[in-house]
Amino acid sequence: MIRRPPRSTQSRSSAASDVYKRQRLNQPAADFRLIKDGRITLVSCKRWKAASQGIDALRDLMAAKEAQGAHQITFISLGKLTDSASRFAKQYGIHVMEEEELARLLNSKIRH
Repeated sequence: MIRRPPRSTQSRSSAASDVYKRQRLNQPAADFRLIKDGRITLVSCKRWKAASQGIDALRDLMAAKEAQGAHQITFISLGKLTDSASRFAKQYGIHVMEEEELARLLNSKIRH
């Protein structure tokens, strides 16, 4: 595993490249807007309690992406996607983060 040096030892440009500007959204489709290097990512994580996720939430997030001119979208869910939602996500390049990927991400952040 490669560990980053503490921020105090990183160069100014290196530390700045690790930072996202975060904005909490009060919208039905997206919960957060992340901006890094001028690129916008919308993140949805509202439906975390549902056992499975259908296509409607992904369609709403896709519409928000188009309306806000976002470059990427991420849908975080602890439940599995339905087959039609999985096909939709793949077709439109939606990053779907399910429980295993989320657990790995959180675990890697705890170790640092």
